[in-house]
Amino acid sequence: LIFFCILMPFSFSQDESDFINDYSYLLKKNTSIELKANILSRLVDYQSWGRDPKHKKLIDNISSKKLSEFSKNEKLAYWINSYNLLTIDLIIKTGETKSIKNQGSLFKNVWKKHKWLINEKPITLHEIEHEILRKFGDPRIHFAINCASLSCPDLHNEPFDAEKIDRQLDDVTYNFLKNNSKGLILKGGEYFFSKIFKWFSKDFGGKKNTRQFIANYMPEVKKNKFSGYIEYNWNLNNIVN
Repeated sequence: LIFFCILMPFSFSQDESDFINDYSYLLKKNTSIELKANILSRLVDYQSWGRDPKHKKLIDNISSKKLSEFSKNEKLAYWINSYNLLTIDLIIKTGETKSIKNQGSLFKNVWKKHKWLINEKPITLHEIEHEILRKFGDPRIHFAINCASLSCPDLHNEPFDAEKIDRQLDDVTYNFLKNNSKGLILKGGEYFFSKIFKWFSKDFGGKKNTRQFIANYMPEVKKNKFSGYIEYNWNLNNIVN
């Protein structure tokens, strides 16, 4: 299934300002931090988001970018924003209400099944995450992208911006780790952390370096014993109206 996007010409400076403003508006209007299934998450009102014409404008915007003139940080911010917006677009267009994984098939998971046209080339969420974002070599990207599920790192409360992306990546990493309902649990001299650290152990330099990575944000883990991973909840991070 390919979601077609209309390619629109743009003026970079004004276009970028409009993008940031529109994305910020949709985040503020259609998301809220709430407890769902005992997990504290930034939930999304996908129906309301999808009804706003600003959503299509954002999708048209990312589909028409010319990345050849972008700096490394501009590309990083662009691809993180694109991943998150296309995930939202998938939920809106499929009408999924239970779990993003329902939109996969017997032969392809959801991240490989759905495609969008970016500069007239079809691309999947799998390709953006594994063939583009992970190649930046910064494991913090795993806490910047949202898979529309309760145990995923939350959508950030603002669009990613090349000029402040390093601070933003630190912020989302710390915010995820301090969330003791899905990031990191410290209890009785033991700690448990998200399965993201298991699935992407290589990106964090293996188990030993993973502990140090976490300690950079949560030094207290050094005083505790690692005892396992937190159960991952794939239920949709939607606001139920």
